[in-house]
Amino acid sequence: PGMRRWLECEYFGFQYSMEWYYVAFAEDNPQALVQESSQARYIFLPQCVSWVYWNLRTGLGWDHWKAIAEAEEGYLLPLVKWAHTTPEHKRYNGSNFFTVLSMDLGRQDFPRAKHWMDSWSLGTLTGSPEWMTEAGGFHLPE
Repeated sequence: PGMRRWLECEYFGFQYSMEWYYVAFAEDNPQALVQESSQARYIFLPQCVSWVYWNLRTGLGWDHWKAIAEAEEGYLLPLVKWAHTTPEHKRYNGSNFFTVLSMDLGRQDFPRAKHWMDSWSLGTLTGSPEWMTEAGGFHLPE
């Protein structure tokens, strides 16, 4: 959907392949999927922006900032904008959507796409390891 950069997800190292792992999990566990998207409680948007970024850095030799900007503009941003047009996204304003970002990349690395994912759940390796406690997500025993 208007993407300038598209690559099939590939495994390229443990923490760098979280996006790939989620896609592989869905492929390997069809019992976790529904036949009709209207039956889904959550919608996973498969994407591999880290793989796109990595290929721009290593394959084309681009510096970090040029590669991250193109991975966002040419891949991630068109994809999340497309997701907003779907009936599944419109039903709950995207609060039922989730995706995963690999490596050390998080929402903060994609400022133009960030607001398009504000209502989504986003799995990422970045952030405080204490976030659940600080957010009151659970309480540790005294």
